[in-house]
Amino acid sequence: MPEDGATISGYLNKMKQEQKLLTPSWTRRWFSLEGAELKYYSTEQSLIPSKVIDLLSIDSVRAFDTGDHGVYSFILKTPTRSYLLRADSEGDMKRWLRRRYISLLSGLPIMDKRGRLLTCRYERLKELRRMVIVHGLPLESEEEANGIEKMTLRGRVWKMLLGLDDDNLENKQSYKRVVALGPSKNDADIRNDTFRTFRGDPSFAKRVPEDTLVRLLNAFIHQHGNVCKDGRDESEQPYRYFQGLNILCAPFLYVLPEEDAYIAFCALVTQHCPRYVAPQLAGVHVACGLVDRCLQTLDYKLYKHLMNKGITAKIYAYPIILSFFACIPPLPELLHVWDILLAMGVHFVVVLSTAHVILLRSELLTTDAHLMNKLNLRETPPLNAKRLIYLALQLLHRLPDDLHFEIARHPFQHPDSFDSICLPSSILDIVMEKVKKRKKTVCERRVPGEIKPPWKL
Repeated sequence: MPEDGATISGYLNKMKQEQKLLTPSWTRRWFSLEGAELKYYSTEQSLIPSKVIDLLSIDSVRAFDTGDHGVYSFILKTPTRSYLLRADSEGDMKRWLRRRYISLLSGLPIMDKRGRLLTCRYERLKELRRMVIVHGLPLESEEEANGIEKMTLRGRVWKMLLGLDDDNLENKQSYKRVVALGPSKNDADIRNDTFRTFRGDPSFAKRVPEDTLVRLLNAFIHQHGNVCKDGRDESEQPYRYFQGLNILCAPFLYVLPEEDAYIAFCALVTQHCPRYVAPQLAGVHVACGLVDRCLQTLDYKLYKHLMNKGITAKIYAYPIILSFFACIPPLPELLHVWDILLAMGVHFVVVLSTAHVILLRSELLTTDAHLMNKLNLRETPPLNAKRLIYLALQLLHRLPDDLHFEIARHPFQHPDSFDSICLPSSILDIVMEKVKKRKKTVCERRVPGEIKPPWKL
């Protein structure tokens, strides 16, 4: 029987070790995660565990979705054995995978898929990105879904992907001081937009009051909207309010407490995609041009068909890129898209936008009249995050290196400077140290006496 301090426990079906995948045989066991050990018992009432697995010995945990027995299944791999486990539902499966995310975020001992202990934050960040891309995030807990727990697991993951500390008291105090300034010069424009934010989603209205959205946007304008006081026109200011900024900060308020949401929103806008909010939204226009180039490279027939009708990405992809897909419902699917965007980098919105139009390929190629109706956001099918992400990741591997390079650089004003590296100083120091070691190793290998003349190669 598990101890009272067990982090998570419940029944899982375990495949017998001697069975083959084609003819599986399952036994139902009570699993309990207790401290740094995973134990399983014959029943919930059993006192002595049948097996104790040290968490430090676990090489990897991954979803297993092959065959009928793969539904709600995952593999827990150790150096001596792999355990194929199956939950009763997807929710139960995600609940167990959820624990690995918490371990990564909390600094608990954890290994990567190669069995290496992840000791530094940079290595844990890489593993977190891998898990988000490969497995996705688990379902919300009951407390998170009901709005009781404001700091959701997704919110904590987003903060780490944005390069933010889990708790930054200085920035939170700064937010309170800015909020005390009251309404900004753009308060009327802000209120004209906020009441429409995810208006069709009742869960958003329940978890994010409109006043919170207004307060956060006014604070942003107070802190960042008056950076330059050199007499330039307001349209030339580096950060200003524009229609659509409300929908960019809304997802953060949905998954994070207000103060943390503000810090994460500011990091996204000012560090990860500064050109997207630059004068005239220059980065968004560049992104649209890159979507055209991606489509020309990946699906020339569709590209030519749209171009013959005078339809470019600036017509159909502009609102999608500007809002990072927040203009297409439903909200739960959007959150999954943002998981991938923050894990891959916000530049990935270009590839996602290309995938979005390719998913409409058959309808677009068979339609001559009213082609724009198919690309109109009001006519666009509901967002299917799993399908969109899968296709985008496939397309990414087909992109030429030079085009991929341009896509990765386009959100930044100065892509060759350290400002474009969105990592905390502590992690950046680790990265630079790794780069120096790698350069030193390469130089040591290049001993002049060992280089053979061209005619002897």
